[in-house]
Amino acid sequence: MEEKPQNYWQPASPEPSQPVQTQDPAPQAPLEQTGPSEADISWRASEYVHHDKGFLWYVVLGATTLAGTGLAAFLQQWIFAALILIMGIAVGVYAKRPPREISYSIAPDGVYVNNQLFLYGDFRSFGIVDDGAFFALQLRPTKRFMPAVTMYFTEADGERIVDALSQHLPMEELKIDLVDKFMRWLRF
Repeated sequence: MEEKPQNYWQPASPEPSQPVQTQDPAPQAPLEQTGPSEADISWRASEYVHHDKGFLWYVVLGATTLAGTGLAAFLQQWIFAALILIMGIAVGVYAKRPPREISYSIAPDGVYVNNQLFLYGDFRSFGIVDDGAFFALQLRPTKRFMPAVTMYFTEADGERIVDALSQHLPMEELKIDLVDKFMRWLRF
């Protein structure tokens, strides 16, 4: 009888003569808390400040989209023409969508936005921006490509929110950048 060579790259299987022992699973630790606790400062506010856009706003959006699409088609840039058309439709749909109401909470370990935790260590500071109907609290990230976290609140809740957050992060004065000014001009 010819003996087959053993493959060394495959794991060895237990020999049938040795019993396989199983261990009882260790008792599981209680689950950690996945959201803010009762003692934290919590509030609910709009996802963003919604500006009513009249009929003329949508007419200008449609005309701009069609002009951009027509120019791209004239230059025979078909992919760019399709991209402009899709972007125009997406902006129109997004502009019509009403904002959701989001729950915010300031906890000892970080800030919760809809039960998603953002740790204080990921941010270098925070600032306040007057955004019309609401005030916006903006957390400035330490990482270069991480977006800022913006949380809206009413003036009545402002003092307790700023006091609680200033225990964890330094406050700095925020200036509205050019992109934000342009978005406000567009009523977004």
